[in-house]
Amino acid sequence: MKNFIQNSIKSQKVFYRYFRRKGIKRLFKENILESDGDNKSKALSIALGIFIGVSPFWGFHTVLALSLATVFKLNKFLTFVFSQISLAPFIPFIIGISMFFGSFFVEGKPIFLIKN
Repeated sequence: MKNFIQNSIKSQKVFYRYFRRKGIKRLFKENILESDGDNKSKALSIALGIFIGVSPFWGFHTVLALSLATVFKLNKFLTFVFSQISLAPFIPFIIGISMFFGSFFVEGKPIFLIKN
């Protein structure tokens, strides 16, 4: 367990140094725009990330995203970034989009009244 914690802290430090050295623009350009793989692979990575982000596997998004991206040989960075859609500021957008697409399958208007 001690080795696991030390490796986790070490990997976070490596990522932090990598991010500080490159900056956000260079990181975006190298890991997303010029990454290996065709557009289909990038689109599948984004789709997998969004699917995992809205799934109910709370607490396992990162592990699940990275492991499935590895299994399907997709872009791990894109999958990880788009799996973070479940963060609090995005929740109103997720609910709005869900209601929009759900309206095709349900008749009538949505009622938001809470009855005691």
